[in-house]
Amino acid sequence: MAAIAFALGAVAGGAATWIVASKFGEAKLLAVQLRNEKEVSALYEEALRQSERVLEFERGQREVVAEIEGRYAKEKEKLSKEAADARALVVLRGGMRDPGKAAASHVSGNSCPEIPPGGGDSGARLSDAAAEFLLGLTERADRDAALAGECLRWARDVKRQQEAFVVSGKKIY
Repeated sequence: MAAIAFALGAVAGGAATWIVASKFGEAKLLAVQLRNEKEVSALYEEALRQSERVLEFERGQREVVAEIEGRYAKEKEKLSKEAADARALVVLRGGMRDPGKAAASHVSGNSCPEIPPGGGDSGARLSDAAAEFLLGLTERADRDAALAGECLRWARDVKRQQEAFVVSGKKIY
């Protein structure tokens, strides 16, 4: 009987040990899963924060682009007015002149052929088409220079923002 009691005690003890070990293993597994879930949750939160920063950066860039486009539109308007003023001045002065070319001498009615009629303007008068071409070329060059200036300002701003952009403690640019 003692042998049976011993056998039953060994079986019961073994079963109890197995149950305790099983519960300990489950508890350990649950602890690891909980730690992993916390780590995953922290990673998701960090990803969300970084996504919000990226969206904020993109919003800032859209604002910068809108500001640049507004400044450029104003500059184009100013340049168009200046070009119209230049055209009016050319008309007022009787056309555009080429100072490198001698004016046609007007023998009749002009006792001094070095001074063209109409005052001291020197050089030959350019055709209206040539004057318009030069005025248009100047206007386009001024517009392109204004656009290049705005692009340079934008590029510098983007570079400054990129240098300040940090993800997870690391600069990404």
